[in-house]
Amino acid sequence: MNGTTKWEQAALEIRQEIASGRLRPGDKVPGELDLAERCGISRGTARDALQRLVAEGVLTPGSPRTVAKRELLTVSLTRSAELVTLGESPTRGADAFLGEAARAGREPGQEIMPIIVANASDQVASLLGLTSLALVVGRQLVRSAGGTRHNMITFWFPFDVADGTPLLRPDSIEEGSMTWLETRYGKLDHCPATIGTRPPAPAEAEILAIPPNVHVLEVWRTTVMQGGLPVVTSVGVYPGDRAVLRIEV
Repeated sequence: MNGTTKWEQAALEIRQEIASGRLRPGDKVPGELDLAERCGISRGTARDALQRLVAEGVLTPGSPRTVAKRELLTVSLTRSAELVTLGESPTRGADAFLGEAARAGREPGQEIMPIIVANASDQVASLLGLTSLALVVGRQLVRSAGGTRHNMITFWFPFDVADGTPLLRPDSIEEGSMTWLETRYGKLDHCPATIGTRPPAPAEAEILAIPPNVHVLEVWRTTVMQGGLPVVTSVGVYPGDRAVLRIEV
C-alpha cells in the first residue's frame, strides 16, 4: 500500500469520500464494523482510523460519528484594541485570531511546537536581510478554534535577536512575540503583508487535517526596528475551507 499502514489507508478512504462530496458535513460515516469489512481490516484497525480522524477534527466524536462542519472564521490581520483577548496587546504586526475565535463562540487555543534553530531558507534570509544559510530561530504555533486545529503561523527571528531571550524557550510568551519585541526594541514598523494561495505542504496538510484539493492562504509579514533593521518575519497558513482574511485598507 505504498508505505501506508492499514489504518492510514482506511482513513484515506473516508477523506476521499468527503473530498468527492459523497460524504458532506453532518453526514454519518461508516462505523467500525462497516469500515473494517469494506477495507478488509480488523475492527481495532478501523477504530484507530476513525479515532485519528476525530482527533484531527475531520469527524465528530461520539456515536454515531459524523463529518465535522467547518464554519468559516473571519480573521483580522491587524489586531486593534477591540480585538485583543487572553492577555494580548494591540499590535498592527499580529493578527486577531484568538479574539475573533472567542467572539464567534469557538474557544480559541494554541499549541507551541518545538523551537526550530536552522539555516534560513532563501526567502527568510532575504526578508530578514541575512546572508544565505544564516542561523535563524523559528517559533511555530498551531492554533485551534472550538477544539479543532484551524491554522498555523511560524515566526522567524535572526539568531542574534532570539539568543538568550524568551524567544528561544519552548514555553508561551503570554503577551505574544510581537508585543515582547516592542517592549524590547520600542516602536516597530510593520511592512505590508504579502498574501498568496498554494497547495498545502504535506506536513501542513497532516497537522491541520486539510482535505484533498483545498488550498491555503499564505501570509508573509516582516517587522523592522526604527531605521529599517528586520527583527522578525512570519508566515501564516490558513486553509481555505475554514478561514476568511480581513485586511484594513
